[in-house]
This record gives sequence, C-alpha cells and structure tokens, in this order.
Amino acid sequence: MQGGAIAPRHYNGCMSVAERPRTATIVCRGHTSIRASHHKTLEFTTDHDIGPSATCVLGVQARVDGPSLGRLRGAVRIELSAAGITDALDAVMCQRFCRGDPLIVRRASQPMARTLAIGAKKTAKDIRRDLVAALADPQSELIVTLRERPSAMPTVGCVFVVPLLAADSRDVSPRVLAAVADADGVIAEDRGAARRWLKSLNLKPPLLAMGDTDVESVVGRLRRGDRLAVLATGLTDAVGGAGRRAIAGARQADAAIVPVTGPAAGFAALMAGAPADPYYWLGTPPTSGRLRRGVMRQAVDTRAVTAMVVDPSDFAGALADLAGIDGERQLTVCLDVGKDTETVVHGAASDLCRDHAMLRPRAGSLIVVSPPPTAEGESTPEDGSSASVERMVASLLHQQTPTRVIARALADALGISRQEAYARVLAGKRNAEDDA
Repeated sequence: MQGGAIAPRHYNGCMSVAERPRTATIVCRGHTSIRASHHKTLEFTTDHDIGPSATCVLGVQARVDGPSLGRLRGAVRIELSAAGITDALDAVMCQRFCRGDPLIVRRASQPMARTLAIGAKKTAKDIRRDLVAALADPQSELIVTLRERPSAMPTVGCVFVVPLLAADSRDVSPRVLAAVADADGVIAEDRGAARRWLKSLNLKPPLLAMGDTDVESVVGRLRRGDRLAVLATGLTDAVGGAGRRAIAGARQADAAIVPVTGPAAGFAALMAGAPADPYYWLGTPPTSGRLRRGVMRQAVDTRAVTAMVVDPSDFAGALADLAGIDGERQLTVCLDVGKDTETVVHGAASDLCRDHAMLRPRAGSLIVVSPPPTAEGESTPEDGSSASVERMVASLLHQQTPTRVIARALADALGISRQEAYARVLAGKRNAEDDA
C-alpha cells in the first residue's frame, strides 16, 4: 500500500479519475464494557481490556494501517460497520496527529495533541444503538474506514519540529520516524546530512530544495494543508535559516507547530518557540517568590529568547510571575520533559497562567520565553542595516570564523544573496583592520 500513488494533499472535489481520495482502515474487536455514551469524543483503543468508565470507546484491540492513516489529510468520512450494521460521521483529520497517537475523535474543532480527528459531527452517544449493542459482543469485529472527502474549507497544515540528535540511526524514536515518514515535505538546513539520515532510516519523504523553504513558499504549502517536518541533525541547522523560516511561515499561516517530544524534547521545544537570536539559558529559577520574580523580570525584559527549567512545585508561580509582568508575552512550554506524559503547548503568558490547573506538570518543565515584538522603526538582527549585524560579524571575525561561513549564515538569516552577504563580511573585515 505504501508503494501506491499518492493523492494530492487537499481534496477539493476537482480531482481527475486517477486522483482518488485516500483511505485508511482500523479493525477492532467488541467488548462487554462498551457503552458508547460519551457526548464529546469517541475512541478506538489498542488496549485489550477496558472498564465501565471507558464510555467513549467503540472498539478494543485496534489494528491500524499506519502508513495509510498517516497520509490522510483534511475532511474525512468515518464509516463504521459491525454485524451487518453501519453508521458514519464526518470529521477533519487533526493536523497534529502522528502515528502511534491515541485514536480519539473529538467534537471540538481545535487541533489537540494525541487526537486522530476533530470537528466530529457525531460522538459515541450519537452512534446507532443497535450497532453499540452489537459491539458489546467480544466476538464482534468493527471495521472502521476513514475516507478523504470533498470540502470547501481547506485545512491549514502543520510543522513538526524533528530533532535527530542521536549519534546512531538505531537510537531514533518511533515517533520521530512516523513524523518524518508521513510528512509532505522535509526542510533541513544541512540537506546533505538530512539526505544521509533519511537513507539510513529507509525514509523517502520529499526533501525540499532550499528555494522552496522561503517563508512565502512555506506559507503556501501550509495553507494547502501540507504537513512539513523541520529536520535538525544538530543545533546549528535547527536554529539556522531553513528552520527559522519554516517556523516563521507556520506562525504567519497560523499553523500548528508540533515539537516531536522524546529524548530531545527540550531541544525540540526550544526550536519551536525560538523565533530569533540570541538565546539565553537561565537554568532553574529560585523558589523564593521575590527572587523568582526578579529572574522572570530578567527573562521578559531581555530582547532575546530565554529558556528555563521549572520544578512542578514552582510551575504555577512562574507562570503567574510571567503573566503579571507581560501577559501578552508568547511562551512555549514543554511539560514533563523526559516522561511519557511530555506535552508541548504554546500561548500568551496570561492564557497559560489561567489554564495552568489543566496542565498539571508532574516533572520538570521547560519554559521558553519569546522576545517582545519589535516596535515600528526599530532595528532587528533581520534588518539589513542593523548595527547588531555588524557587531555580530565583527565578533565572528575576531574569533577567526571563516569568511565563507559567516557569509552563508548572513545570507540565510537575512534572506539576502550570498554575494551581498560576502560583500558585507569583507566590509566588516576592512573596518576591523582599520580599527586595529
């Protein structure tokens, strides 16, 4: 099935005969505890046993056609069939879904982690009662078919931030493999290293050319519903031009940014929440309220990306301090780093502070504080006339960084030609020699 033709990303009802919508199948067994009374969700679980409280479950021992499921995009029809009884519902594939996530279908329309589909027109309580009765028989088999369907409302895609920091390809997690395998395009600063990684992992997603990774191209792909994977084989290519442009495009397209958690969870969260240089590491803030507020003030006042690790007991206080200083400041929070409950959330400090009771971290969490918005007329490192760029070039030259390396970094960061970047580095070199 993986070797078949891939249908276009966004099915809008204008396909040729050869461009049929994609389908995927889930096969489940019935269970004596199936009641299907939940009014917000329905679920197909891989568990072999459930209790009476599992009111959203329609089937157990779910067997999934993973590759086909990972390729579904946009609006889908979900067809249910068991014991000769059928039912169906419409929903939208969740942009954040990654193979291995729970197979939960939600009525809510907001993309969520650990979710198969959203915007469902039916939930467990709306399923035909004779079908539910049939599923209470452990010998019954439920066939679930998900089929892409026409939709006048295109679904915005998402960007998966995928750190490949393992020294050996055998150490790469299944979730990383799934996120890359199911991507409609892979973006990497070091395309040579990325190509070698993909080959060693036997993955064949399209590796986008550098000309296709500018912000405008990324926005266009995301608005067509594409899922993109930003592949980082090291820190420098994660925060380099291609990765940064992908994150900027996702923010402009209002697309979800999904750091792939796992062994490099904190690093992935930093990549997703860091729209600009420089980066500051604050470590673990003090537990004292007054001292902690001083550190939070430092994090908010600095015009840089700031990261810190907060213990569960100080999590609510840290969010409250940040919200009190600047409630609109954008935060990226990686909860429970290194645990199986890892979750990454984005939002304004005031919103996350209000919702902190629902977040409930159980282990240390990484908080990434974005820099404040640039005021109109204020120069930034992305501004070609910025004095900060000149200082950076001078500093790199002083550290004997090769001219070609500086020029390449300038071209990627500022979106200028290599020739112009090289000229600016040479100008900086001459100025340094004149000052000597």
